Amino acid sequence: PQLYPKLEMGSRPLTGKEAEDFLKAANLNGLGKVFYGGEQGFNLVVKGQDNKFVPNTEADVAREILAYLNREHGYGNKDSRLGKALENHFGGLGYGWDLEAIKLVLAVLFRAGSIEISAGGKRFESYQDPLSRQPFTSNPAFRQALFTPAQPLGLPQLTAAIMAYENLTGRSVDDVEKNAIATAFRKYADGELERLTGVEAKLGANRLPGLEEISQYRQTLVNMKNDSAENCVILLADTGENLKAEQERLSRLGHATSPQNLALLRRASDAEQMWPLLHASGDYMDLVPVASQLKTLREATTFYQALPQIETKAAEIESSYQKLYADRHARRFSIYDTALTELKVRPEWANLAPDLQESLLSPLVSRACQALELPQGAVVCRKCQATLNQLDSDLAAVEGLKSNALYQLQLKTGSGETVKVKKVRLRDYFQGQLDSEAAVKDALANLQEELLKLVAEHVNIMVE
Repeated sequence: PQLYPKLEMGSRPLTGKEAEDFLKAANLNGLGKVFYGGEQGFNLVVKGQDNKFVPNTEADVAREILAYLNREHGYGNKDSRLGKALENHFGGLGYGWDLEAIKLVLAVLFRAGSIEISAGGKRFESYQDPLSRQPFTSNPAFRQALFTPAQPLGLPQLTAAIMAYENLTGRSVDDVEKNAIATAFRKYADGELERLTGVEAKLGANRLPGLEEISQYRQTLVNMKNDSAENCVILLADTGENLKAEQERLSRLGHATSPQNLALLRRASDAEQMWPLLHASGDYMDLVPVASQLKTLREATTFYQALPQIETKAAEIESSYQKLYADRHARRFSIYDTALTELKVRPEWANLAPDLQESLLSPLVSRACQALELPQGAVVCRKCQATLNQLDSDLAAVEGLKSNALYQLQLKTGSGETVKVKKVRLRDYFQGQLDSEAAVKDALANLQEELLKLVAEHVNIMVE
């Protein structure tokens, strides 16, 4: 009792649906006991002069919350009138009230016309608007909503709205009057919506984060633009700082989607495609944190704040990939060029018709790409289109292709030593599970025995 002297005033059994039911009720004579007088009630609904039930703003809990709102509003405080601040204040020391009780009292004050609500960029004066009930049905929406005592616009609000407009545009308003302020803001909102549309299109086309955030900004601007002049001015005065933050976010997103920065972001996306190929090579483990950080930065809604870091990390991955690809590409050319030379210097080569020479060499020539064309962001050589896996496969296949070409050369010329070729399929020697060291050694021994036998018989071996 010493810590919570007003606990009993705002404590009653609640189901959590009372606030919504109260706002949706056609009349107030069939509600739960908590609304009326008595030990189980808050006395929030009483009979009026015409014998009809009406909201009672003189109930103790209603007067307590309304007095707090009037006091904070009189001091010019906004944050203390947000739902989350009301929850902390009336749920803390001195009160200890449940959130559902606080929402119920505010719903009564709202239906009585004693307070107004600002939520999601829209100001609500009437409880009959279905959208006005969202703060009472959703805790996150309630905590972000602003509750204001109902009163006519005064000079302080008009002045605050003009200052907010000046902060947004750098321009002033000629008259300290709600219609002049609302007209100026609507013109500004039209320009912002046009700018926003262009940024949205670029974000969507390039699959960049941030669409959800600026869509909320769009909805706020549309709601304020289409609202009454009075509501527009009140919202401008109350949410000017939030609008400035959204304006700056849109500007930074606009800069981030310039042609130069979009090229940077596409390069980062290309680097993310390169990373799995680098990682699969078994090397470059030092780039694991770099790849992870790049992914996190690029997918964050605040990616526009990290463009220099994104560029640095993408360049690091890209440089390593190009080095790996160039090395394997050069090795492949060297091996296949050697194989081609070995075929061309054989005595019987001159006896083969030119068209047959071209046909016989084709499998080797197609893989002997010498001039690497790997521009920034590319994952394959533009000339040969070989992936890293294909380069590895080609390196492993060179001996088999060379042996087959030599065999075909002997067949087509009919001269020189007859060359025997045999295909050895590795899977024939590694069947079943290799579940022990002995099993591995036996398989390798059998393979070695067969290969040595073929070599002794002067047979060219093609491994599959």
